[in-house]
Amino acid sequence: GGDIIPVNQETTAVVTKPAVSSGGELLDLLGGLDFGPRPSLLDGGATLGPMPGATPMMQMNDTTPPAPVAAPGGIPSITAYEKGGLKIVFSFEKIPDNPSNVVNITMTASNNLSIAMQEFVFQAAVPKTLQLQLQSPSGNVLPPNNGGTVTQLIRIANPQQNPLRMRIKLLYTLNGAAVQEQGEINSFPPGV
Repeated sequence: GGDIIPVNQETTAVVTKPAVSSGGELLDLLGGLDFGPRPSLLDGGATLGPMPGATPMMQMNDTTPPAPVAAPGGIPSITAYEKGGLKIVFSFEKIPDNPSNVVNITMTASNNLSIAMQEFVFQAAVPKTLQLQLQSPSGNVLPPNNGGTVTQLIRIANPQQNPLRMRIKLLYTLNGAAVQEQGEINSFPPGV
């Protein structure tokens, strides 16, 4: 089955599957999130936060994003979204001995198009039985040709250990045109 909702890339229209469950567990298409003006997190020239283990020269010359690897806890990374040049990878870190069953997810976004994605914003929603906390992103510009990434920490508490499901909304500007894409992720690795 498809884990990603198909999106018509030639317009900003979004195609979604109707919800199968009757409980409305996921927030209504992220309707409760604030879509007001976003503050610019970095000034125009800066696009990357520091990447552990990489020198600035390596960041600028590396044309491919690092391959997903299993986190120290042994949970493999997943490609959560890949369409229209935008790729979103989730890597996981389970917090041991935690009664709230907290997992940290690092979202890494990259852009393989020949033009930059400006004003990039990642948003997420989970069922109401889980608690979601999004930390500030490392930036809001995805350089062209996989020339850099934006990362953001997602912290989810799942005290009832329900299956994890997530809806995502991706907002960015491409050649001056606003783009909005959505998806749903239902196939998280075991142990998340």
